Amino acid sequence: MSGSVPPCAADERNGVSLEESVEGPGATFSLGGEAMRHESGVLTGPLAVWDGIEFSGISPHAITVQKGGILRLTGICSGNLVVEQGGRAIIVGIVSGVVVNRGFLEIYGTLQNEVLNDGGSVRVFSGSVIAGRRQP
Repeated sequence: MSGSVPPCAADERNGVSLEESVEGPGATFSLGGEAMRHESGVLTGPLAVWDGIEFSGISPHAITVQKGGILRLTGICSGNLVVEQGGRAIIVGIVSGVVVNRGFLEIYGTLQNEVLNDGGSVRVFSGSVIAGRRQP
């Protein structure tokens, strides 16, 4: 992919449609048929994801994606990101903390560190950056 990528182009390319109905905090849309909400801003504490959420803000704290949770991170997480078994994270933004994966992880964005994969599934897409290395 070259140039700027529309927010949903990577998902559409992989057969998952993302239909946004409204922009802004609390807006809802669907990702692969799953209802999701959009949140932004700066988190004041850790975030546990049990349902579907697109987060475009800044998290200086940990984010944990629980079983059944789906996170589409288009913002910045400077804390750790943990994807539990049965959880799914789609990283389009930046994670500067440690990423621990026990679920399903898709990487389109930038990770400051290598992924600590603990039995999960990881898909790395061209153009993403992991530990300072751009992926072919």
